[in-house]
Amino acid sequence: MRKWQLSGAYRRLAASAGLMALGFLAGTAVRYLFVQTPELAWACSGADDPWWCALREALIETFRWQGLGLIAIAAGAIALLRRTQTATGGRLAAALAMATGAAGLFLYAPELSAAGLLLGLLRMTRA
Repeated sequence: MRKWQLSGAYRRLAASAGLMALGFLAGTAVRYLFVQTPELAWACSGADDPWWCALREALIETFRWQGLGLIAIAAGAIALLRRTQTATGGRLAAALAMATGAAGLFLYAPELSAAGLLLGLLRMTRA
C-alpha cells in the first residue's frame, strides 16, 4: 500500500490559501476593531486624546494613502524578479505580497492590493 503524500504544488497551494486567509482575517480584525469602532473615534475626538490615538490616526492615514497596496505591489514585483526558489528569495516576498494584499482588500486599498495579491500568488504557484 502506497502512502499518500502531497506534492510540492499542492503544498504551495495550501500555503497560499493559508496566507490569504490570515491576511483576510487580519484585515477584517483591524478594520472592525480599530478603524470603524465608534467608541474609539469618540475617544480620539476630544482635546485630551489618549496616547494611542496618534497610532490609530497614523494607521488610518496609511490606509488612506494605499500603503498596504503599495507594499503588496512592491513585494509582488520583487517576488517575480527573484530567480531563486529559497525562502529568503522570492517565496518570502511572495508571502508578504499575498498577506498584505489580502489584508488590503479589506482595508480600503482594493486596487493595488488585488494586483499585489495576484503577483504573489503567481510567484508562489510557480514551480
